[in-house]
Amino acid sequence: MLLGAWLAGTLVVAWVATSNFTAADHLLASAPQEIQKTAAALSPAQSRMLLRFLVSVENANYFLTWELVEFGLLIALGAVLVTERQTRMLVIFPAVLLLLVSFQHFRLTREIIWLGQEMVLAGGSASERIREEFGIMHSMYGIAEVVKLVLAVVLAVWIVIRRSGRKARAAAQPLVPAPASNRRYAG
Repeated sequence: MLLGAWLAGTLVVAWVATSNFTAADHLLASAPQEIQKTAAALSPAQSRMLLRFLVSVENANYFLTWELVEFGLLIALGAVLVTERQTRMLVIFPAVLLLLVSFQHFRLTREIIWLGQEMVLAGGSASERIREEFGIMHSMYGIAEVVKLVLAVVLAVWIVIRRSGRKARAAAQPLVPAPASNRRYAG
């Protein structure tokens, strides 16, 4: 359940973050009349900058909050895995995932937020250095996400296979009646 929640959350946050920028552009292209009247004081470039900056602030909050939730889910998953002798060795997966989330949270996310907001505020004239740094950091974040997803899927498959194998072995064992000395008869 914890692993499923983590996987679902990861996919939802990625979807929300990418769809937010599309929604801002869509709103600018087909804003209701009331919004168009209000935005008339701004140029189209200023309106786009305002909406994209709002989206970047919201996405920053989503990512920073989700990474904190990831820490909790992965720690809980590790605790569950370490309690059973058969799954103790699997605790390496949440440990590696925690390292990746830590790298993202403490090294990449805040830098990506800052660079992204700098690019939004610069409009189309952000320096090549900022765009290049943003691209590198964003790529590193994406690679870490793919590695996390692959590790999580491997762990999920491993857990499912182990559980189904355990159930199959339990079903294959014949029921042995209790020794006569342990039987209780009503009477």
